[in-house]
Amino acid sequence: MPEDAAMSTATVDAERRLRELEDTVRATLNLLEDFDEEKSKLSMLNRAMVNLLEDVNDEREELDSTQRALLNILEDVEFERARAEHARALLEAANQSLRQQSAQLKALASELTMAEQRERQRLAQTLHDGLQQTLVGAKIRLEMVAISKDPDVWGEVARIGELIAESIRTSRLLTTELSPPILYAGGLVPALEDLVRWMRDRHRLIVNLNILGPVQNPEQALAVTLYQATRELLFNVVKHAQVGTASVEATEVEDQIQITVSDDGIGFDPSSLGAKGFRRGGFGLFSIRERLGLLGGTLQVQSAPGQGCRFTMRAPVSPAGKIDADGQ
Repeated sequence: MPEDAAMSTATVDAERRLRELEDTVRATLNLLEDFDEEKSKLSMLNRAMVNLLEDVNDEREELDSTQRALLNILEDVEFERARAEHARALLEAANQSLRQQSAQLKALASELTMAEQRERQRLAQTLHDGLQQTLVGAKIRLEMVAISKDPDVWGEVARIGELIAESIRTSRLLTTELSPPILYAGGLVPALEDLVRWMRDRHRLIVNLNILGPVQNPEQALAVTLYQATRELLFNVVKHAQVGTASVEATEVEDQIQITVSDDGIGFDPSSLGAKGFRRGGFGLFSIRERLGLLGGTLQVQSAPGQGCRFTMRAPVSPAGKIDADGQ
């Protein structure tokens, strides 16, 4: 009996140890399973890190590429900026040259105008001192011959006297047309007033002259150009407008002298003017515009068929002094 009890006890112990061993094996297997799972997770994490590193490398390469592109763009921008600066410098140099040439051209135009006027004055002086004096002397001598009592001599002398008198009048008119003395002695406004009287007496054109406020007396070259242009525009009224009246208005606007010549005649279409359009007479609209332009001025033409004409001349004044309608 004691042996059976001992065997039973051993058997129980062996079974218990076996169960413990099984539990240990199961625990170990569970641990191995957990380890495999963790190992799998670690492997996945490793692959994720590798992928992330690859993505980082790709992003770095893309960033490097972007940086190189930006550097290229910056280089292009700097190059274009340098080109723009160079072009700006060339443009400034060209503008400076153009300004100098414009100033030289203006000075040349002024000198040409004055040279023309000096020649006109010389011709007028020659007419006055030469031909007119000769004609006056001849007329006086004919009047002395007219004392003769021979009727035939009287008739012939009278006819010759009439021809000489007409020649003297023509010579004086030509002197005034070539170079009106009042323009140099009195200035532009008195010259315009004299022009109004001359157009009435010579061409029967009634001109209404309005001087609006004090008007600066411009430098001689501009005064001559404005006077000649006004006279030419009034000639156009006589020749083409088919009216007996016209208006001339002179004023000063923002340091510019402005002269407007207008009429209520038949008018014309300004778009029909060619490059040398409306060149009627020696001056002509084209010549007026060109001469004013050389002196820094402009000519504006407003007209339409049946609605008259309005010509506005404007030019900067280099004043010789202010004068008004009364020459004060």
